[in-house]
Amino acid sequence: MLKSKLTLVFRGDLIMSQLTFIAHIENGKIVIPEIYQQQFNNSDFVEVTIVNKKKILETNFLGKLIKNPIQVKNFQPLTRDEIYQR
Repeated sequence: MLKSKLTLVFRGDLIMSQLTFIAHIENGKIVIPEIYQQQFNNSDFVEVTIVNKKKILETNFLGKLIKNPIQVKNFQPLTRDEIYQR
């Protein structure tokens, strides 16, 4: 089942339907799911916002450390008092 959200937005004399869904990009083109394609066939224009979703744990240094922490012999975390001591 396709997870999506439809919202109607009124701006002046325009009524816009705002549809949010997860799409794949194939050869640099955003693929609109077939069930929504008819909705956009006669549109004068569409507004596109791209949010690139990546798994943080796999893409950055801190994520890799969280996933695979470094083991330190005899490690003792700071106490609350030590953390806030100035």
